[in-house]
Formats: sequence, C-alpha cells, structure tokens
Amino acid sequence: GHQRRYVSGEEMLKKLGAEFEKVGPDAELKVGDILVYTDTRKEFIHMAAYVGGDYVFNKAGASRYNPYVFQHRQIVEASYFRATPELRLRIVDIF
Repeated sequence: GHQRRYVSGEEMLKKLGAEFEKVGPDAELKVGDILVYTDTRKEFIHMAAYVGGDYVFNKAGASRYNPYVFQHRQIVEASYFRATPELRLRIVDIF
C-alpha cells in the first residue's frame, strides 16, 4: 500500500535527477515541466508543475493545512525571490 512520508530536499532532487531530464533555465516551458527552485547553495526551496499560460500548480506553503493551488508563475517566484529557477526538469517517461 501507499504510505506517506517526509522526503528531504536532497532525496527529492536525487529522485528527480534519476527520472527526469534536466533542461536549461532558458529552455521554453512545456506543460508538465517541473520547476525546481534552489538557493545560492543549490539547496531545494520549492517546486511547481507548469500547466501552461504561465501558470503553475504547487503547494502554497509547508503546512498540511496549506492547499495545492494554481498560481501565476510570477506570484510563486516573487514568494521565493531569493531562489533561482536554475533547475528545471522535464519528464522523460510517462507511465
């Protein structure tokens, strides 16, 4: 069965790196791209799924009470203004 558990930023980036193709920050966004925001030390801060029209789907905060929402990408990035969208990963295999 499925069991929920906390995944560290390091573990998540490792898993994404194994299952997704990394593309450059200047690549054109495609629906399904995962935007990964890191700090200057390349430590995970936030991630969001690109859904088109410059909108993303993401969890609006770490608390379990914060919902998943559709937001304009600029709003999300302004919330994490110290982060850089330098890692952007694209799905290679779809199951």
